[in-house]
Amino acid sequence: MIRSFLAIRLPEPIHKELKSIQERLKETDTKVKWVTPHNIHLTLKFLGNIESRDVERIDGMVSKIVAKESHLILRAEGVGAFPHIRSPRVIWVGISGEVDRLRDIHRRMEGELETIGFRPEERTFSPHLTIGRVKTKVHKTLLDRLVALKDYLSQPFKVGEIILFKSDLYPHGPIYTPLKTMPLGGQR
Repeated sequence: MIRSFLAIRLPEPIHKELKSIQERLKETDTKVKWVTPHNIHLTLKFLGNIESRDVERIDGMVSKIVAKESHLILRAEGVGAFPHIRSPRVIWVGISGEVDRLRDIHRRMEGELETIGFRPEERTFSPHLTIGRVKTKVHKTLLDRLVALKDYLSQPFKVGEIILFKSDLYPHGPIYTPLKTMPLGGQR
């Protein structure tokens, strides 16, 4: 079995900015498990454990959808938290730009993947980048810094592909390995 997900990889300048945001938020007394900056990605669909034979079927279905799309322009925007910024459990950076197109691609992917047994997500797709998970009581310093970063805005970045990743879990953290790359516009 292969633990897998579909996602958009971020460009290096965005990883650097996210690392800088994490550094600002780390200077508090709240214990947070921070996502390794180079592992931060925009998840489109967590697939869970799949069979190796599913890789080609997923690749074919998603490739067919994104082959008709031109690249997307997105931005990382705003820092927030689930379930709420005043009671954070997951700390995230939002996504803006051509989000309506991204949601349309996501909706079509969900529909296609459902035909081969992948249940659609029950929650509404809310594009975001998870940067940390809160593990202890939240201190006011963290809350103040989250609020101070709510207006963060990155430079625009171009998305030209969706990647099917394999996720291997280790005590030191996950390792994500690309299995298939599905380019927008269909150019492999």
